Amino acid sequence: MPRKGRNIYKRKDGRWEARVYYKRNTKYRSVYGKSYKEALDKQYALRRSMGVDEHTDILFMTAVEQWYAEKCLYIKQSSIASYRMRIRGHIKPYFGSVFYSEVDLPMISAFVRQKYAEGLSYRYIGTMVMIIKSAAERAADIYGYKNNIKKFKLPPQRTSEPKLLTEDEQSCLRSYLAKQEDDISFGILLAMFTGLRIGELCALKWSDIDGKSGEMKITTTLQRIAVSENGSCAKTALVTDPPKTKTSARVIPLPRFLLKAAETHRRGENCFLLSGSETPIEPRRLTYCFKKLLDGLGLPDVKFHSLRHAFATNCLRLNFDIKTLSEILGHSGANITMRVYLHSSSEQKRTCMEKLKKLT
Repeated sequence: MPRKGRNIYKRKDGRWEARVYYKRNTKYRSVYGKSYKEALDKQYALRRSMGVDEHTDILFMTAVEQWYAEKCLYIKQSSIASYRMRIRGHIKPYFGSVFYSEVDLPMISAFVRQKYAEGLSYRYIGTMVMIIKSAAERAADIYGYKNNIKKFKLPPQRTSEPKLLTEDEQSCLRSYLAKQEDDISFGILLAMFTGLRIGELCALKWSDIDGKSGEMKITTTLQRIAVSENGSCAKTALVTDPPKTKTSARVIPLPRFLLKAAETHRRGENCFLLSGSETPIEPRRLTYCFKKLLDGLGLPDVKFHSLRHAFATNCLRLNFDIKTLSEILGHSGANITMRVYLHSSSEQKRTCMEKLKKLT
């Protein structure tokens, strides 16, 4: 039946059916009208006669759990685990006994302030706000409830440029890696010249690198996620998922020097590039190896993801066009590449400022 809102439907026989849910939305009664307005008026009268308040017949967590159950039907395992962790660890403890109508802008603001005080990141809190707002919007659409938090927005994030290795430090790292024979060193070198995400690199198999065409396929990502919770004990599993977005599944042409280096490391087609076996190396181990490598070379402690930032910046310096670079990085649009990953180094800034000498 076509729905017009507020739990009112137009039936195939031309009449309008309005439903009133009760007992925490496990049961409902219906009234009928020849028009939407007539059905709406009868619905209001039925609510009054049943003593059912339009906005408080559902706990807010019921709306969240219904949204989550529906969302789980079509999202990745990693996203399911991420949402579950935020719902169970933060949203449910805060909103557990709160009715839908009680959730308003001041309550959401207080929730966000509390999570900031607990030291959670802007991104982590942003995902929780998305869950809360999406659940409220779904309940408003299905049950006809008033959405009191529709206009809530997180304040803009105060961003700072990521900590990157300088050009000299990158050169030092590249020179060292090129001389090593182990698979992890080659994997890090590959990331420096392709901008791979850490999960994409860990999931990479030798079957993904075609020596004849000179191309590398990115089709999966590897990460450890929480798969179940029992009290305070969370069980985890290493899972392979599709890449972050549709555009993250991509083909990257490799330069000849990388293809030549790859041939000296190549193993069986079903072997993972980093391990040289059919057992993968997970991201947290690669992170540990990367930090240990930086420390051994006397280089600053930067995140593995900084290699992706540095790759994008280096490509811009080499006059890559933005469209091509965006596709290599697996972004959905060139604007994301410009906004997130392209950063001017102090050397670039000084070079640009020295050009002002021409004006003197």
